[in-house]
Amino acid sequence: MQCTDGRGGRHQISVPQVRARDQTVQPVQEAERSIYLSGVRFQGTIIMGDVAIILKMMPESPEVDLGVVMAAIMAAVPETKDIREEPIGFGLSAIKALVVVPDVEGAPDRVEERFRAIDGLASVEIVDLTLT
Repeated sequence: MQCTDGRGGRHQISVPQVRARDQTVQPVQEAERSIYLSGVRFQGTIIMGDVAIILKMMPESPEVDLGVVMAAIMAAVPETKDIREEPIGFGLSAIKALVVVPDVEGAPDRVEERFRAIDGLASVEIVDLTLT
């Protein structure tokens, strides 16, 4: 690889293969000197990890069978890791679900849209979002 040092000088730099596909990171020697690499591009997508999303859903009425709604949630969103009833009061309960999806642009919005399509839910709200 060829790079510039910020003062107009060009240098050839040997870049050993650090990690082969589907293998753990191989140890490398310590850097001999720091270099600035502007304009370095990597082919492919670099995924940071997963996103944990906690959603709170309110049923349309207290008469809605939450067991049926929870089963529909598990079928519609297989990434759901945990789902629970949360009593609100006066016989009304909310549903809270934990969903873990890859950290890609728009993933939380797509999950929320899939929940909104489920019959029996009046509202869907993301209450927490964090990287795992």
